[in-house]
Amino acid sequence: MDALLGPLGFERKKRTWTRTSGDLLEVVDDQTSKSGEKVTVNAGVLDPEVFTLCWDEDPPSPPDETACTVRARVGQLLPGEKDVWWPCDEDDTPEQVADALSETVIPFLESMHTREAMIGWLTDRGVTRQQYPPPVIYLAILHHLAGDDDRACALLGELGQKSIGDWGDRVGELSARFDCS
Repeated sequence: MDALLGPLGFERKKRTWTRTSGDLLEVVDDQTSKSGEKVTVNAGVLDPEVFTLCWDEDPPSPPDETACTVRARVGQLLPGEKDVWWPCDEDDTPEQVADALSETVIPFLESMHTREAMIGWLTDRGVTRQQYPPPVIYLAILHHLAGDDDRACALLGELGQKSIGDWGDRVGELSARFDCS
């Protein structure tokens, strides 16, 4: 991964590579299975303004993939969207990972350089039907930043109806900040 990502401007810290692209941060990390026998790749693009609006703090530095506004595991980016894990002890695993990075992951990262693209990705992924609130919150914030407060408020309203505890509080705070009625 170093040999491929380093020349593309990514900097490595432990198992995470980051690259700045304008105001955005691109993140790639490798993830080893619990057994330590297989590896996969996660990637994402972090919009610092979205992160700050959501969490009322600056993004971590360096960020990890879980902090990203849009994120995916390599298998989600491939036809069929099946999770992909490569055996750590296979001789061709480094080549397969490098191919996946150059053919799939890097193009994904580069395609997410606009908020409109991020809105499209999150919408196409069906984040509003999932149980995990952050992607829906990010989608609402992206709509707000794009000037579509009606859609932002609608998303927050729907999420607020099914969120409790800290998530409900976060959604309520954002709804108030965006003047949702």
